[in-house]
Amino acid sequence: MTVDHFGSTTAKPTEEKTAMTELKLVEKDGRRWPCTLCGGETDREAITCGTDDRSIIACPDCLKNAATIDDRIERRAARLEGIASDLRTLKGQVTLPTFEAWQNANKAFDACEQEGRR
Repeated sequence: MTVDHFGSTTAKPTEEKTAMTELKLVEKDGRRWPCTLCGGETDREAITCGTDDRSIIACPDCLKNAATIDDRIERRAARLEGIASDLRTLKGQVTLPTFEAWQNANKAFDACEQEGRR
């Protein structure tokens, strides 16, 4: 593991992959972002850890636990594989209200909110 001058760490590469993916301290917009590595989320600070294009984001918990980042990534990958498997069982089994019904329900809710009935 290497540490740069900002205190960011880089995990050791796996045997299959020799090129490192460098996550840096980057500015963000103050919103919470999902953590690509563990499934958590970032805080609302102005600086986060991620790739330049923000395609990979690391949360503060991943930064705190950088020594075990590969384990965190593996647990997340296993959860996602389970979710994907469960999701595939839904194919052909889902019924949804129409988009228009959803829009109308939101309009009705907003109208109640404006009238103070909620």
